[in-house]
Amino acid sequence: MYLWALFLWQQAVLLAVNLKPFTALAAPVAQANRTEQYSTLEISLVNNNPSILRATISNPTINLVDEAFIADLSSFATSLNSTNAPKVVVFSSANPTYFLGHIDLHLIGANPPPNAAEVLASWTSTLNLLTHLPTIFISELNGHAFSGGNEFILHTDMRFAGPAAKVGAVEVAGGVIHVNGVQQLTRLIGPSYASQHLLASDTVDAQEAARIGWVNAAYSSVEDLRAGVDALATRLATWPANALAATKRSIAQTAPSAAALQADAMRFGELVATPQAQFAIARILELSNDQTDGTFERGLVDDAVMVYE
Repeated sequence: MYLWALFLWQQAVLLAVNLKPFTALAAPVAQANRTEQYSTLEISLVNNNPSILRATISNPTINLVDEAFIADLSSFATSLNSTNAPKVVVFSSANPTYFLGHIDLHLIGANPPPNAAEVLASWTSTLNLLTHLPTIFISELNGHAFSGGNEFILHTDMRFAGPAAKVGAVEVAGGVIHVNGVQQLTRLIGPSYASQHLLASDTVDAQEAARIGWVNAAYSSVEDLRAGVDALATRLATWPANALAATKRSIAQTAPSAAALQADAMRFGELVATPQAQFAIARILELSNDQTDGTFERGLVDDAVMVYE
């Protein structure tokens, strides 16, 4: 099964990072298609402005990055590749403890489901799509964004944190690398801070994340966070869409190279297949009561040492 896991991740992630970004506009998508209820996302307008959407994540109990969430995010992001796409999308969470959880570990465990390769490829390609769509994406973060959740916020254009926000990546403690985040985080906060926090698999709170550049700013209250993000989104939506898109495209030229992403995919594929990683995955599933809300999941990054006790 470890060899199957190696093949699974190499194929899924290498396929995803080699997908071409959307360069042509699809047929117009009706506004109703973007405000429908998904099973894990609730789409609404911000201040009744059709140029600004809020996507509220709700996937109890820990906002797990599982097949249902990945399918919804992929469908929603794809719908934005249209001639009437909103200028700004704000991602927030209905769960005050978890902004977005980690990847469903069953997808990378010793016995993955038959469609795991497709699900994982969809996750990586959707993250890639967020960086290439002309829409500006903002993470309104108040709660945990660990591992997969951190990968997600790193692929949005801006990140703003509330008082309960915490970021981090548990991958090194789990025997692997932060495959969809290590390159992005290193470019964001620099190699020294990236080394400190990725190698230690530790937790970074909102104030420290703002100080080192992991997030744009930290707010002292949930109310101030919402007001600040809404005000920024409203200001952005005032400007011409083509100028917003062109600036985003220019900034994206500093993104990690395909070669670097491919190298990380290979490293992850090799590591996730090892007995050490599979042991850690099994232990986390055990300690977290199969990825449900509780003491372990709430302190996942800091509690990772329990895997080896």
